[in-house]
Amino acid sequence: MELDVISYSLGEGEKRELNKLIDKFCKKAEPNTVILFDKAGRVLSFRGEKLSEIEAEFIASIMSAVFFASEELGNIVDKEDFLNELIYETKKRLYLISRLEKNFLVGVISSKERNLGSVRLFFKHFVQDLNNFISNIKEVEKQIIKISPKEIENKLKEVLSEG
Repeated sequence: MELDVISYSLGEGEKRELNKLIDKFCKKAEPNTVILFDKAGRVLSFRGEKLSEIEAEFIASIMSAVFFASEELGNIVDKEDFLNELIYETKKRLYLISRLEKNFLVGVISSKERNLGSVRLFFKHFVQDLNNFISNIKEVEKQIIKISPKEIENKLKEVLSEG
């Protein structure tokens, strides 16, 4: 089995800049959750009410799966259609997921108590800011790690037994 390795690198200055962008968006839109992640669901940064790193990773993985499943559905209907943004609502929340540069995504969860038009407008500007930021992220040579299913199983047992 082959696993891809992260192909980007963030220095301390870049992390601070990214956090400033997220904080600026959070101040304006007041979302419940913001997660910046890559196509595989690996989290670069997140903010959220009572949200742990593990929960952020879980949400990012689900958002990535939902986004790309929706994209695949769109491809079945129209091969020429391209999904950039996915927006859906539940009874209490608004979910926004947007494709960014270099196979990154950003997901936002907001309470419907917020002005949804404002949230969407601030989100649009946030996506532009993130794309500008991401275009300057240093890319590193992507490596492939070969690992056996048994090694994965052992590592998973190790992680789960630590809890």
